[in-house]
Amino acid sequence: MYQGRVLLSPQLFRLGEVAYVHLLVGAGAGYEWTNQNGTGEMMTGAKEPQRFTYGPQIGAEADFFLGNRLSLVATGTKGYLFNNPLVDQWPGLASVGLRYHFR
Repeated sequence: MYQGRVLLSPQLFRLGEVAYVHLLVGAGAGYEWTNQNGTGEMMTGAKEPQRFTYGPQIGAEADFFLGNRLSLVATGTKGYLFNNPLVDQWPGLASVGLRYHFR
């Protein structure tokens, strides 16, 4: 499965200069397939082994600054996919990482 997302991130609130929380609102699109190279079984009810899907996404992101330019980032999103997805109709994504802020 390949997936791309476009999200707007207005700031919800901040805690001093240490933590910033943003709302994530946007859309996602993906290409998914099953039965790759003739291996495995096609998912139940699937007429085609591949499909393009799309739908809205919403989530939250928090930046916890460790210094002037480095922050620890936690992100969580949930979405809904149209066009009868083969893998998951309600995909959720979560991630944690480091972010360097160029200024």
